[in-house]
Amino acid sequence: MLKTIYFGKLSGIDLYLHWTFWLLIIYLFLSELGRGVGHAVATVGFVFTVFICVFLHELGHAFSGRWFGVQTHDITLYPIGGVARMQAKELTPFAELVIAACGPLVNLVIATAIAATWMAKVTWETATDIGALGPWEHLFIVNVALFCFNLLPVYPMDGGRILRAILKFFVAKDVAIEWSARIGQVLSAGFGLYGLFTFQISLVIIFTIMFFVCSAELFQIRLRRSMAAGTGSWPQPPWGGPNGDLGGDQGGEVIDAEDFRQVR
Repeated sequence: MLKTIYFGKLSGIDLYLHWTFWLLIIYLFLSELGRGVGHAVATVGFVFTVFICVFLHELGHAFSGRWFGVQTHDITLYPIGGVARMQAKELTPFAELVIAACGPLVNLVIATAIAATWMAKVTWETATDIGALGPWEHLFIVNVALFCFNLLPVYPMDGGRILRAILKFFVAKDVAIEWSARIGQVLSAGFGLYGLFTFQISLVIIFTIMFFVCSAELFQIRLRRSMAAGTGSWPQPPWGGPNGDLGGDQGGEVIDAEDFRQVR
C-alpha cells in the first residue's frame, strides 16, 4: 500500500514524501515504458532530481525563516511541489520579503551553477536543438521555469507573498493582503482562461485552485473587518453557503490564512 514516507530530519526539520507522489512516479514509469525500461527508469530518475531541487527550494524558505526566528516544523513533497509547514509568527515586511524570495533564489543559484558549466561547451546549434540537450541542460531549464513560475504575483506562490510584503511597506497589512489577493484573482483567472482556450488542463486546475485561495484571503479580510466593527454578521464565504454559514461553532478562533504557507 502506498503511504507517506518519513525519510529523516535535517537541522531539526522533519522530511516527508507524500503518498500521492508515488502515483506520479507510477504514471510516468508506465507512460514511458513503451520506449524501453531504461528510458522509463531514466525519466523517473530525472523526476527525483527535479524534486531534490524543489526540496532545496523549501530549505531556502526554512533556513531564511530561522534567521528571523521562524521555525519550520516539517517539509513534505507532493506531486505538485513542496510544502514547508512553518511556525505562525508576525513578521516585518522585510522578513516576509526575504523568506519568500529565498526559495526562488535557490532555483536561480542552481540554474546559474549548471549554466556556468554548460556555457563552456555549448554552441549555438546545440543550444537551439532541444533534442541535443542532456539531463543537466534540461535540469537548467526546469530550474529557470521554477524560478519564473514561483515569482508570479499570485498567492500562495512566492511571488504573491513578495508582492504582499512590498505593499506592506506602503499600506496597512489588511490593505496589502486585499490588494495582493485581488491581483492574484485577476491573474489566476487570466492564466486559467488561457489554459482553457489552449486545452492545457493542468494550468486550468492549478490556477483555479489559486483563484479560490485568493478568494479565501479576501474572505478572511472581510471577516476580520466585520468582527472589528462589532456587527455580529458573518460575510458570505467565497464558496457560498446559506447566510454565510461556515458550519460548526462560529465562536472559535479565527485563523488568518496568512499564517499558512504552501509552496509550489
